[in-house]
Amino acid sequence: MPFLKLVLGATVLFSVAAPLAAAHTTHFVPQEHPTIASAVGNAQDGDTIIISGGTYDEAVVVDGFTDLTIKGKGKVIIDPPGSADGITLTDCDTCTVEKLQVVDAVNGLRLVDCFTCTVSKCKVDGVSGIGVALEGCNNCFVEKCTITGAGTDGIGVGANGTDACPLAHISKNKIIEPGDDGVDLNGDNGIIEKNTVIDAGGNGYRTEGVPAATTNSFVKCKSIGAQGNGFEINGASNSIFFCTDIESAVNGVHCSGTVAHQMLSHKSTKAGGTGILVEAGLDGSGIDTCKIKQPGADGISMQSDAAVLSKNKVTAAGNDGFAVGGDGGFYEKNSAMKCTSDGFQLIGTGNELTKNKAKGSKTGFDLNDQSLGGNTIAEDNKFGTTGP
Repeated sequence: MPFLKLVLGATVLFSVAAPLAAAHTTHFVPQEHPTIASAVGNAQDGDTIIISGGTYDEAVVVDGFTDLTIKGKGKVIIDPPGSADGITLTDCDTCTVEKLQVVDAVNGLRLVDCFTCTVSKCKVDGVSGIGVALEGCNNCFVEKCTITGAGTDGIGVGANGTDACPLAHISKNKIIEPGDDGVDLNGDNGIIEKNTVIDAGGNGYRTEGVPAATTNSFVKCKSIGAQGNGFEINGASNSIFFCTDIESAVNGVHCSGTVAHQMLSHKSTKAGGTGILVEAGLDGSGIDTCKIKQPGADGISMQSDAAVLSKNKVTAAGNDGFAVGGDGGFYEKNSAMKCTSDGFQLIGTGNELTKNKAKGSKTGFDLNDQSLGGNTIAEDNKFGTTGP
């Protein structure tokens, strides 16, 4: 048989033997199914459920699906009866919930033991619990959602404190007046970016300490008017990049935990307490190019050893500009202006200061080195007054 005919014949045989791809179905509510639950009950993996505008008095439960999409078309409101969660996904993989609104539920949307699932462009109003709760999930996304008046946290990642969620992606959400924290994170290697939290009853953003949340990054997030801290960072090796806190009742940023945290280009304005407070035990923490304006207490309080602070600016602190309680740190090109007490107060020893400046301290000194010679103060620093 000629070679060309042999190849063509083999191709035809292969084509006939190859199975056809499974067809995916789009289900319409209420046109084809009177309830969302009935549509879910008739759906298969890979299907899409389109829900038309209206109010649906049901608690939606989605269990064990892969690649299922549930999407609202128009204003779709889920108002579950009694004490129930609005929408629950359990043991799902690569599923999406999009453009739905949940009102008057316990938790708005709850994902349990899910992998690579997405909640997108949803609204949650007036729930008694958490707006969007992730429990035991991996690589899940919450994006472009608006959560108003949640009774506890706006978004709870690892919400019950035991089912931590690695690789969470929390992006471009707006959280208004949560009863507790705007975003409460229990998990590792998460990315929390471009979210806004307004008037949180607790902290704007919080990483948990037990179990320790580690290696999470906050990027371009805002906290406005939190009744606690703007950012409460516990755990280990977490980072804050290009974030903002405004008028936090306690501290702008409060860091504690076991391993150093890092901050870059953070802005804190009018915190009730300290702009950035780093507790002892976070040796090697770094604060770079941050701006602190009018904190009620210190601008930056560094209580850990071996810290590296560079190019930070504190203006009009209610107490000290830089309160240095840790040992062996490096402070370069920082400035403190018009602080109520000292510009730089050094309690720790073995710290090295170079190219820093301070002036206009009102009741203290621009440099107050209480270690009595235990620190290295280079001649290239510029301090208007020194003491004791």
